[in-house]
Amino acid sequence: MKYATPSQFLPGGLMEARVTSQSQGFKLRERMEEARIQHGQEVRVDLPRIAVTAMAGGTTGEVFFCMLGAIRVREVLNPGNDRPLPTTVRLEGLTVPHSGGYDLLNAVVYSNGDIRLVVDAQTQVVPAVWEVEPPVVRRYPSRALADVAW
Repeated sequence: MKYATPSQFLPGGLMEARVTSQSQGFKLRERMEEARIQHGQEVRVDLPRIAVTAMAGGTTGEVFFCMLGAIRVREVLNPGNDRPLPTTVRLEGLTVPHSGGYDLLNAVVYSNGDIRLVVDAQTQVVPAVWEVEPPVVRRYPSRALADVAW
């Protein structure tokens, strides 16, 4: 993950992060299922590795759930039921100083009608530290390539 340089910070402000059709909300839903979050539940959770990328103009950001790690449920505020989780995702209250990766600690998730991810006064937004995997490089003996018919 590439982090913003000081010149990429918003001058004097924060950008509001939004869910778009490219945000891969299905990844959030998958992680919720893995954490056994039920339809209708209201829970406080930790969401590791949410990516935010500045959109044109720089005052809003687009959220991506593609790198989302395992969700940790801190507290169940309201019980759920066995109906399927909603498929649409809404995000409320997430503002960040620049593009990058973030961990949302103690955020609220509602899963009735749509999945609502709420960043409130009890939520911490922490820059994420992501491990970067080295690139895969394959080397072929020169004669192996010579056998390929061009």
